[in-house]
Amino acid sequence: MPGCLADFVLLPEESLIRLPDSVDDHEAAALQPLSSCVAAVAKAKVELGDTIAVLGQGVMGLNCMQLAKAAGGEN
Repeated sequence: MPGCLADFVLLPEESLIRLPDSVDDHEAAALQPLSSCVAAVAKAKVELGDTIAVLGQGVMGLNCMQLAKAAGGEN
């Protein structure tokens, strides 16, 4: 949504999720890219023995690599 780098932003309530107090702000910030990676690996239907290649080793690339390997993929 526009304004993602703003100090304050108005969002519809259904866009928000309450997190437990045990999840700190740094962990919470990592959840969005991780959830996108989970969706990407699920969409790719990685199975045991599949050969995988992940281009880009930023946060999301590393998350995708770990998730694909956990799903049975080989690098």
